[in-house]
Parts: sequence; structure tokens; C-alpha cells
Amino acid sequence: MQTRLAAEVPLTLQWPAPLMTATEVAAVLRITAKTVRQHIRRGKLRAIQLDGGRGSYRVSAEDAQAWAEAQLVQPDAGALAVDRLVADGRRRRIGRVGP
Repeated sequence: MQTRLAAEVPLTLQWPAPLMTATEVAAVLRITAKTVRQHIRRGKLRAIQLDGGRGSYRVSAEDAQAWAEAQLVQPDAGALAVDRLVADGRRRRIGRVGP
């Protein structure tokens, strides 16, 4: 399963440092460090490995930002359901919007 972030606006993230651990990247993106390391090992997220040690990865803020932006998905306009407020204040689903 591929990790995806849904957003309707440009992605603006505050990275804690120019070079971060998998745990720091995960904290910003609100995903697990395990997920970050999996993407590093699969070559989807660029990182450097320190001392050839197991799991001692560092990811640049630029690479983390680029990877996060590549994960963005836009909702399918035809699949969006719309709610309306009726006079009594209750929300009711009125169906799908789109072509």
C-alpha cells in the first residue's frame, strides 16, 4: 500500500532541520518512521546512510519536501459528495458532484 497525503492546497511543511532522521521526517508528515525507512530502502525517498550502519539514514529537507509533494493526490471531482444544510440545521447528503 502506498502512502498518500490528500491536500487541496499547495503543500507547505515546516522542516525542523536541513538534514533529518527518518523519525523527524515521519513526525512532520504524521506517519511512522518505519514507513519513511521503507520508502528510503525502496529508492522512493532519497537519503544518505551514515557509517553504513543499519537504519542510520539522513534525509535533506529538500528531498523530504519533494517526496511529500510527489505523494499528493487530488480528489476525483466526480466522486465528491456534497452536504447541504436544511432549515432544521441537519446535514443531509445530496449525492455526487461532477460530469
